[in-house]
Amino acid sequence: MPPDAAITRLTDLDPAIALFHPLIGLGHFDDVSALFRTRLDDALYYRLGAGRLRYEILTHLLPQGPGEAPRVSQPLDQALVLGMEAKGAMFLGHLEEAIGRFQEAIKRIAHVPDNGGCDLTVMAGDLQETCHFERPSNVVRVCLSELSLAQRLAGHLWSAEQVACRALAMGRRAAQVFEVEVHLYRVGLVLSARGATAEADEAFRESLVIWQQSRLYREL
Repeated sequence: MPPDAAITRLTDLDPAIALFHPLIGLGHFDDVSALFRTRLDDALYYRLGAGRLRYEILTHLLPQGPGEAPRVSQPLDQALVLGMEAKGAMFLGHLEEAIGRFQEAIKRIAHVPDNGGCDLTVMAGDLQETCHFERPSNVVRVCLSELSLAQRLAGHLWSAEQVACRALAMGRRAAQVFEVEVHLYRVGLVLSARGATAEADEAFRESLVIWQQSRLYREL
């Protein structure tokens, strides 16, 4: 595989995709999940914008019919697959499906022991930033923020505001500066959509100040 910065076309992902399908055929779904998250997810979603292909590939990791057990063995990995699928559905405009997937992902994480042992990197592609997580419960904040985005786009403004504010409160308690910046921005979007312009302006301004300060810090 070429380094991420060198990926400019779908053929650059051929080595990973060539591995993906045989592993699916062998039933090695945990290996497939790890391969997708580490080698395909960001490249397909952010670098190439191949949302439909990404969505179609991910369907192989979900149960293929009613009553079928989850294909990925660990609850946290099941939640991550659901979250990635939800982002794919949102990319394609399937907003109600995305909302349901995010909600199911959050429920699954709730049953995972929050005792560390988690090593995840999640990318905020619109800002080209990465967030690192060591506890499963930390992933809930990302799912809530993405859920709020899907709910706002679907017109569920009250739910979107409640969920975004919950993610913001959790981010503040965890002292996650970058996350707080993103959550504030999404709170502002919901407030703006429902006409609360003064409150939206306040949220946007606070988000911008945090972004400017953190950018200066990173450039030192």
